[in-house]
Amino acid sequence: MLQDIKQIRQDYRVLIHTLVGFVVLGLVMTGVGGTVFRMIAPEGWLVQWFGTGVTAATAAMLSLLAIAVLSWFTREWVSAYQRNRLADVLIYVFAGAGVVYLAQILMPLRF
Repeated sequence: MLQDIKQIRQDYRVLIHTLVGFVVLGLVMTGVGGTVFRMIAPEGWLVQWFGTGVTAATAAMLSLLAIAVLSWFTREWVSAYQRNRLADVLIYVFAGAGVVYLAQILMPLRF
């Protein structure tokens, strides 16, 4: 009987952990998607950074090139431990951005 209760508790913990994981995954996907949208929108961040004289495709390619160059140079400067910590931080930053984007979408829907 006691073993059954322990098994049920363990099953609930796994279920809750899985549900929290799916929520975080959804928030990260929303954060990444919202950030990409904000970046390449007609009045987005790329147009603000590079000006209206540069097309959105050119600005996107320049941004991707800059990210690739920075990641190439930082791979030797950053230890594996710091890279893992940075990945964790980025996950929660994008999850936080997902919360902000969802709040911006849902705010006009007040009843």
